[in-house]
Amino acid sequence: MGDNKNKVWKRYTVFNDYISTSNELKFRILCPILDLVLVDDVSVKYTEPAPPPESELEVEGSIVNPHLVPPGSKVTGSFKVKNIGDLGSMLDWEVKSCPNFGSEWSFDPSSGEDLLKNEFVIVDVSFRAPGSPYVNEHGDIIVVNKDDSSDVGKVGVAVNTPRNRGLFFNLVELLKVRFPLLFDFLNVLKQGVD
Repeated sequence: MGDNKNKVWKRYTVFNDYISTSNELKFRILCPILDLVLVDDVSVKYTEPAPPPESELEVEGSIVNPHLVPPGSKVTGSFKVKNIGDLGSMLDWEVKSCPNFGSEWSFDPSSGEDLLKNEFVIVDVSFRAPGSPYVNEHGDIIVVNKDDSSDVGKVGVAVNTPRNRGLFFNLVELLKVRFPLLFDFLNVLKQGVD
């Protein structure tokens, strides 16, 4: 490249610029040189800038306990939050709401920022089951994309508490949860006797 110090810079006047429907910027240049004024029409083609990459929320998993849960006991689970949007997108997300049953709901983490495409985070969930016996509840945890409130994910949650039939029944139900193979074995033995 040449040395810019030795160049003589001139001022030109641009007028009548407009954008045509063919993505072309057209303008006219007036260039005074000595006693002459040169006029030139110039056009420059341009392209529309690409739209920014968009994130898209996806949630995977559910918190469904197939066994009866003692009333008021702690229930835990997890689900996955993932960005399945455009390459280069970054997802900002948050847990918006949880079911209206149970208590002491906790999410770790409860929100996140700048999750890249195909990256994911595991959200650990804990809550207390309803304190009443014979409850069969279900609902959804709602997760939203902070940049697009219509981009929503749902995580199903279901809890069943046993009927209160006394201490013995509660103990048997607790043993069924803790030692399911033992009860499967006892059922096989019972079927063999019948």
